[in-house]
Amino acid sequence: MLQAPMPAVIYADPDGDTKLAVDQPSLLFDSYGNQQVAEVGRELATLLTRLIKLLGGEAPAQL
Repeated sequence: MLQAPMPAVIYADPDGDTKLAVDQPSLLFDSYGNQQVAEVGRELATLLTRLIKLLGGEAPAQL
């Protein structure tokens, strides 16, 4: 679980819009080459997508 506490940055872009930057959990966890670990990454990506939408944002399609 080296990447489970995913680093995140919240910042304002030059136009003053709030942005969230995080590592893509599905890619990180897939890199271990283990299906069970990869599934955890996909689940984290799903949860992150839900959180972004609950906060009124738009989650990128690749997430």
